[in-house]
Amino acid sequence: MTFRKALFWTHLTLAIPAAIFIFLMSATGVLIAYERSILGAIDASQTVSPQDGEAQLTVDELAVIAREKAPEGTNPSLRFLPKEDRTVIAQMGRQGRVILDPYTGEELPDLSAKAGEWFHKIEEFHRWLALEGDARDTGRMLTGVSNLIFIFLIVSGLYLWIPKVFKWVFFRQHLFFLKKYPTAKARDYNWHHVMGIWALIPLFLIATSATVFNYSWANNLVYKAFGEEPPQRGRRGGGPSEEPAAEPEGDLVSLQTAFETVRETDAGWTLIVVDVPAPSSQMVQMTLHNGNGYLPEQRVTLHYDRTLGEITRTEGYEEMSSARKARIWLRYIHTGEQYGIIGVTIATLASLAACFLAYTGIALAFRRLILPLFRKRKKA
Repeated sequence: MTFRKALFWTHLTLAIPAAIFIFLMSATGVLIAYERSILGAIDASQTVSPQDGEAQLTVDELAVIAREKAPEGTNPSLRFLPKEDRTVIAQMGRQGRVILDPYTGEELPDLSAKAGEWFHKIEEFHRWLALEGDARDTGRMLTGVSNLIFIFLIVSGLYLWIPKVFKWVFFRQHLFFLKKYPTAKARDYNWHHVMGIWALIPLFLIATSATVFNYSWANNLVYKAFGEEPPQRGRRGGGPSEEPAAEPEGDLVSLQTAFETVRETDAGWTLIVVDVPAPSSQMVQMTLHNGNGYLPEQRVTLHYDRTLGEITRTEGYEEMSSARKARIWLRYIHTGEQYGIIGVTIATLASLAACFLAYTGIALAFRRLILPLFRKRKKA
């Protein structure tokens, strides 16, 4: 048996059990592709109409409201948009959020709540087949292994796609959809090859980046490739000290003054997130975005000392290590968000193509392996 033939049968054998999971991951990936854009648009559309002469509440007053509404043990944050008629979002960590009227402090309906819940359910299916409890590990294992198989199918599929003899007839039939198909088999064959080759690069990036999320060894490999020690999961720098903070000396500058100082550092800011500190805390951390609100290279974190009345430290994308930048790139290349709406659209079309690859692959395997068995029985 030649290497090419052995590779073909390995490709076919592994594709059959993994196809259903590849289809499910790809289909759910399509459904949640524009989640951030949709939810962000809903949030940005929610406006308030203040009474004549009514002034906005200060950041300090909104912080008090956020602390009161936050579950015990939760550190809230406040999200501000640049337009004054927009609501303020009090984020309660992973415990949910509250929409506040910046003029009255009144809690408003969360217009994106239902859409957010729907996207969350699809995400759970995408990651671990929506299984719960201990079964979640099984779901994660199934999607992780299927993703590894998918990487093999992509690479082996490219090798099998390359012709033995380069002729225009081959490329016409394997690079472009045909106008007419004599049989369903011919159609599936053409679709499988055409979609596979055109979606190959984005699918490879999507699948390999997913491996980094699924397996700690893959995540560690990213850091070791740059000669850095992988961070321990569950432990992040910049967290609160275990020892109680000393009482600040002197009066504290208000959060409103700190907020005004931070926003003046970038006139084109699109979002400012204020991590609500304890009332007597000397330091306050704010993250200023000047882009879409999530890409690290479009945000900077500023640490403001309320006793000195000035920004004492800034943390941005440029200060990150090469390995950390690579890890972040893999995070956002998985969804295509690294390259904006165009990248998301390409990732979505590639995921849609993967759905057809799973379908056509199973259809071709059925005709090759199962139908002959029925024909033999019929003849017998």
